[in-house]
Amino acid sequence: MLSKISSAIPVILIVALGLIIYGNSLGGKFLWDDEYLIQRNTYIRSFSNIPKIFTQDIGAGSGRSFGFYRPLHILSYNIDYLLYRLKTWGYHLTNIILHILVALCLLKLFNLLFDKPAVSLAAALLFLAHPMNTATVSYMSGRADSMVNLFMLLSFIFYILDTNKPARLSYAMIFVTYAMAILTKENSLFFPALILLYHYAFGKKIELRRFAPLAVMALGYAILRFTALGFLMPSGPQSIAGSTTILQRLPSFFAAIVSYTGIFIVPLDLHMGRGMVRFNFSDPIVIAGILIFAGLAAAAFYFRKAKKPNIAFFGLMWFFIFILPVSNIYPINSYMAEHWLALPAIGLFLAAGGALYSMYKADRLKYYAIAILAAMVAFYGYTTIKQNAYWKDPITFHSRTLAYEPGNVKSMTDLARQYEMVGRRDDAARLYKRAIEINKAFPIPYNNLGLLYHNAGRDDLSVELYKKALELDPGYSDAINNLAVVYHSTGKSEEAIELYRRAIAVNPNFAGVYSNMGVLCAAMGKYDEALAAYKKAIEISPDFPDPYYNLGLLYTALGRTDEAFDAFKKALELKPDLIQANNNIGVLYFKTGQYDKAIKYLDKAASLGFKVDPAIMTALEQYRK
Repeated sequence: MLSKISSAIPVILIVALGLIIYGNSLGGKFLWDDEYLIQRNTYIRSFSNIPKIFTQDIGAGSGRSFGFYRPLHILSYNIDYLLYRLKTWGYHLTNIILHILVALCLLKLFNLLFDKPAVSLAAALLFLAHPMNTATVSYMSGRADSMVNLFMLLSFIFYILDTNKPARLSYAMIFVTYAMAILTKENSLFFPALILLYHYAFGKKIELRRFAPLAVMALGYAILRFTALGFLMPSGPQSIAGSTTILQRLPSFFAAIVSYTGIFIVPLDLHMGRGMVRFNFSDPIVIAGILIFAGLAAAAFYFRKAKKPNIAFFGLMWFFIFILPVSNIYPINSYMAEHWLALPAIGLFLAAGGALYSMYKADRLKYYAIAILAAMVAFYGYTTIKQNAYWKDPITFHSRTLAYEPGNVKSMTDLARQYEMVGRRDDAARLYKRAIEINKAFPIPYNNLGLLYHNAGRDDLSVELYKKALELDPGYSDAINNLAVVYHSTGKSEEAIELYRRAIAVNPNFAGVYSNMGVLCAAMGKYDEALAAYKKAIEISPDFPDPYYNLGLLYTALGRTDEAFDAFKKALELKPDLIQANNNIGVLYFKTGQYDKAIKYLDKAASLGFKVDPAIMTALEQYRK
């Protein structure tokens, strides 16, 4: 009984610590790529879209291309959406649970490998608490790292279990979990190398019945990625990186090694948006990175000769295996990113746990080892709690990112949009113009500045900016839609219709286009087409209030009062402060003689600043008396 209790203590500690450290991330808002992978991703809103998720880019549901095939990553959002709709705390909770599960798998795996519970617990706790993981846990769209780590660790655990005691279930689960890893993130292709390391480090003979299927799965996916899935090949920053040679990219990797070392030891000033930075072999940071890399390699070679199994050797080689996919030998979209260190760092945490265990075994150093581990976990945990605040809302996130990376046009553009949403239009315009000045080939700030000018009544400028955005990216559906809105408002109805059709052809999952086209069709007297457009918008995005509101207007005009009530109510259910919907349903209740209900909605509209028809308000005042 006591042994069962004692074996449960590490599990309880990991779960409790994970919840404590990441508890303050639950209030974080959507930001960065969350807009496209979650908020605007229509595919996550119905399991009927699963075939599309498994055959298209991760951003296809929002009309964006990321150049990644990660269907299980997106499928996880389907499950979240079913449970939480668009309540952000639910997505954060899932991320926290995934991170805790990864830490528990590390505990189990290292116990299986080394049978040293103290080492396993130390490594798991250090991984759990380290703030580099906030980009995976506190950032909703970052969960692919936790998921792929979880599936690879599970596959490794089943591999060892089946090696020690063959069984049908463990054998089957090796390949099921590895397939799940492959369908989550690309770095899973390096998992067979970890299995080879296991056999080498532990002096175990390879059995083809276990290893060969893993190798075939990895090779098969790699071939698919460059053939059948070739349409997903990157077309943005990654394609630019692909125009460089390995020798041009390699210095950046060694520069990243220096940054990764600093992040691993003293994880301060963490941030996103490091981007594509070029370095030369003569740069001091590159020379320092080469020396650090050589030092780690020399240490691994030294420990290779030690008695097997050797924790330090295994941990260092783990690091080398999983740092390789982010080394820019194959071009990727940034020279480094903090969360890219998470998987390689597991090996370093294992080595650190082994070093602390060696100290612990020496009587004179036992308490020092405990104190060092406690101090490291406390420092990492405290830093993580603070770092979670970085991800709490878009303005905080982008302001801090720009403080570190002042030339990051993505953050600049996103921050400008947030400023516009809170009424800081001059600040928004300044940032959009600055983003255009820095990168004249980036279409988003042109589009967003055009929308700002449109809302300010400057359609002459907005049209010019939309056209410039479309010159840079002819398939930019937001800009096509926005240009169509301007043409509609200026009486160019036929041109607007053609643009809406073009936007739909580019992005058939853009609910806003259907809703806007419905408004135009209704204005042109094409009521059947308007009705079909609104219903299509609702089918694509049932949480989008605008088509319900527009549908309510159409039903009112057609005299279909009951259906108009239902549509307005649905719009207000999704957005209670939708001013026009409150007014229109109130007016409809007034016209049908339901004055108490009319008062409720019209008072709401008035409280939100809407000028309700004075004649109606006068009549209702008389009714109140």
